[in-house]
Amino acid sequence: MKRTFALFGILTILFSGCTKEDIFNTYEIGFEKTVNHNKALEITFSDIEDSRCPTDVVCVWEGQADIELTAFFEEDDAPTIFHLVGRAGYPDLADTLVNGYRFQLLEVDPYPESASLPPAREDYTIRLLIEKE
Repeated sequence: MKRTFALFGILTILFSGCTKEDIFNTYEIGFEKTVNHNKALEITFSDIEDSRCPTDVVCVWEGQADIELTAFFEEDDAPTIFHLVGRAGYPDLADTLVNGYRFQLLEVDPYPESASLPPAREDYTIRLLIEKE
């Protein structure tokens, strides 16, 4: 019984900052992987250009991660391709409205650790929030 209450307490703390909508509309997507959102939208993490400053380097600017997404909306036959950019201090670049859906890039992993050995494309994952407007 004590374990049940402890687990409930931990889960309550973890999700206290999230709304029910955020939890069910946030997706972790691997490179070149596709997720379905409410059976009305397929979204693929199709490309990345990562110029973020590796942790073992001193850079003139912090860089950014430019993510290309390919969306198939239920009512459209052709894909819609758009970009979201993760860049410190510019949250508006990570947020866009497409076909009545709001897409917000929450995270790009892994962060580059070495200039001489950047992450392989297939190792990238993103966290993406999708909301119907």
